Amino acid sequence: MMTRLLLLILTVISIQGISQSSVTPKFWTGGGLEYRVSKWVKLDVGYQYRTELNEDYDSYTFSDFGTTFRITKKFSLKPNFRIAHSSKINNDKNRASLDFIYKFGKKKSDWSFGVRARGQYQFHVNQVKKDIVIRQKAFVGYKLNKKISFKTSAELFEEIFRFSDLRIKVGANYKLNKRIGVKLFYAYESELLRKNIDKTHILGLMLNVKLKRKKND
Repeated sequence: MMTRLLLLILTVISIQGISQSSVTPKFWTGGGLEYRVSKWVKLDVGYQYRTELNEDYDSYTFSDFGTTFRITKKFSLKPNFRIAHSSKINNDKNRASLDFIYKFGKKKSDWSFGVRARGQYQFHVNQVKKDIVIRQKAFVGYKLNKKISFKTSAELFEEIFRFSDLRIKVGANYKLNKRIGVKLFYAYESELLRKNIDKTHILGLMLNVKLKRKKND
């Protein structure tokens, strides 16, 4: 998967100069709450606000509800459901997804590596339109110290019988304490294999809270 993503990144870079394109800046912000029920099960909910920083000023908010099942020490499954509301009329949409996550590397190492495959089914609330997308992501993380860590990822979006988008993200996490952390990131997203390519620059700021069940609960 990582080799495939690298080849696609090089392909995108090579065609940027010969393709017409439009650029859209966006800002994402929100928060998430994780609750570790046990060593093998984790619940999480999240809320985000995403907006375009242009004349259209299109925006939407969504809530996520997910559960992560740790099958082995390195492999996990995560079903998730999203409810989204758009600022545009009749553009609300919901999404169900399933993640297959595999992490590898030494447990005590400052470096972390992993891949994630996601299948998602998205349907519009007031329209017949439905979308099925396969998303493949490879990521690398580095822990600088107890409070600061960095993460970068490359993700490929595939619709039925064709590649659709590529997203590259770099970010930093800062732990305020054992339970609360702040994440700042930048992401570049580009459509693939089209004459007119839409490019997106995304700046994001997120707050995450992590809780776990006490042993005597």
